[in-house]
Amino acid sequence: MRIIASCLVGLLSLSLTKATELTSPEENGSQKAQEQETFITDKILLQALDKVTGHVITLEAEMNKPIAFGTLSIIPRFCQKAAPEDPPESTAFLEILETQPKSPEMFVFQGWMFASHPSISALEHPVYDIWVKECSGTTIKSQKVSSLDLPKTKAPLSDELKAFYEGLGENPETSHLRDEQEES
Repeated sequence: MRIIASCLVGLLSLSLTKATELTSPEENGSQKAQEQETFITDKILLQALDKVTGHVITLEAEMNKPIAFGTLSIIPRFCQKAAPEDPPESTAFLEILETQPKSPEMFVFQGWMFASHPSISALEHPVYDIWVKECSGTTIKSQKVSSLDLPKTKAPLSDELKAFYEGLGENPETSHLRDEQEES
């Protein structure tokens, strides 16, 4: 089961790596810059599940202000949503701490969550589930991001991806180079 999970993580990493690998306009004159507008908001809507009682509630929080849910303290740090004409997507950076009696607060989650893909980066907790529903409130800032602003160099292969290639009996470095040659 662990091997299957590692393979799936490797495939996901590979597809994400391939999606961000772009050639520069000098290399490909026909490529047009695709701009995508995003909106940074001052509030966030979260869904919270108490697995013991089965209750699901919607939580609204302001940026950088903690809210409580059970023994958790949730601090939203950043929330951005796609423009209305783009496919719906809300992305948030959350910090979630847990307070246990007679022990200090400890982080149980710190990272990005995606409304359209809650399983990619999820809170792993035995009692609670938290996921992003949408970014809400007023728009603080609007920004346009061009696909040409993405890094033009390839990201180094992660250990999981290297293990995936090695599991296939291939050398990760030469497999990566072979993919480049096939695209040329």
